[in-house]
Amino acid sequence: MILLKLPSRILLAALFLPLLQIEAAPAEVDHNIQLIEKRIQIKKETTELRSTWTTDKVELEQENALLDSELETLRQKLDALVLINNDLLVREQSATDSSEGQDRIIEHLKLSSGKYEEMLLKLTERLPPPLASDVVDELGLEVDRQRKNIGARFQVIVNAINLIHRFNQKPFFAKETYESANGSAKQLESFYLGIAVGYRIDPTNSIVQIGGPSESEWVWSDAQEHAESIRQILSIHQGETTPIYVELPLKSLND
Repeated sequence: MILLKLPSRILLAALFLPLLQIEAAPAEVDHNIQLIEKRIQIKKETTELRSTWTTDKVELEQENALLDSELETLRQKLDALVLINNDLLVREQSATDSSEGQDRIIEHLKLSSGKYEEMLLKLTERLPPPLASDVVDELGLEVDRQRKNIGARFQVIVNAINLIHRFNQKPFFAKETYESANGSAKQLESFYLGIAVGYRIDPTNSIVQIGGPSESEWVWSDAQEHAESIRQILSIHQGETTPIYVELPLKSLND
């Protein structure tokens, strides 16, 4: 066994070194813990930032897709508006090109409506008096007809023709006023078989007539010999007599 003799200072340093290391250990541990905690905090913040960024990215992508969709819709609407505008331009140009033709058509329709109105008014002179009065009222005054548009004037013409058509479908009964040559007035009972023939009689059978159209007007002629038959027709119509067969002339004996 060999014994070495060391200096006292070295020997003391050797003895106190472990103690110094033990005292220094807690400070180093605290430092290491702080570093670890800081790394953990940094990692946590990084994770949170990454999560937030991911969420924001998804939202931005969704918003971008929505904006793209709205933009495409706006493009489609714009294209549709362009087509409509182009169509309107074409129509406007076409209308401008055909305005003269339209004016000629409107003028022709005005002339035609006027001719039809004149024809109907001329015809009323040969129609049964009650029907003639209705047709004249339907056509109205010339000044009123001129104020109407083309469609309204032709509608009135159609209405007047329909009046004539309905009158011609079945017997028409009425009461009329008769003015004699001396100016006295009497009320007559009358009935018409369409627009071709009519009959009328006063309460005392003193006036008995048959009427029909001539070449220019409606004409009444004496029909005294048919007074009984005319009276029978009126009694049947009023429900005073049982319906029977009654013979009447279809035109005046003077024709």
